[in-house]
Amino acid sequence: MLTISVWMVDNLGMNPLNLFAWIISLGVLWMGAPAAHSQMLVYKVLIDEGKGINYHAYDGGYFVAPVLGGSGSFLLTSSDNRRIYVEATDSGRLFTAVNDNSKKAVVSATTGTGTASGAMLAYGEVNHRIHVSGRTADLHVRVAKNLSGTALSSNDESEVEAPTTNRSLGVAGISTFKLNLDENATRRANQDGLSMAQTMEQLKLALEREGYSNADAGEDDEDGGGDGEDDDEGEDDDEGEDN
Repeated sequence: MLTISVWMVDNLGMNPLNLFAWIISLGVLWMGAPAAHSQMLVYKVLIDEGKGINYHAYDGGYFVAPVLGGSGSFLLTSSDNRRIYVEATDSGRLFTAVNDNSKKAVVSATTGTGTASGAMLAYGEVNHRIHVSGRTADLHVRVAKNLSGTALSSNDESEVEAPTTNRSLGVAGISTFKLNLDENATRRANQDGLSMAQTMEQLKLALEREGYSNADAGEDDEDGGGDGEDDDEGEDDDEGEDN
């Protein structure tokens, strides 16, 4: 197991021993970089009801991203009519913004299909130290324990072919949301050496144990049911011909 320590040195000078130590440290960091990128952070997502018109926000879920930042994935849940979740792979990004006085973790995401568009932005102070232990590396890193932000969504629904039953048209709304570090889920994912995709699968199983179902899978089941009805009708026709 590799333990990675990141340190900075000023004024090495020309001392051969200092120069040798610096070269060795670069080699250790270079070898540890792939292992570091494989470590995951898991955040619990909490979303308020929000304000708007014809606006129905998700109420929670998870966000998973590499410890050192990069592309992340969302699992978002809704409990309006039934408990469902949707998966948005590589839909967000975790990065660090710094200046002379502050260091903040930032999570940003944008969405858009057809006339619909939306965005999420949250940030929080990098002030929490965690020990991330995996199969190939130990990391001591500072992360944001809590991030707060805003989500907004709009859709003029100009491409809707038929009016809705409640005579509503157009969507606009805004919600506040929080990302709280789930240290237990983070520890389990890294101790088991899970990739981001594997971590997402474990979180989906946890949601399903709580009674949630995959919204996309529900649509597939409905399509499959329709095909089954057509097959039954075909069998009835065959029986009629035999008679």
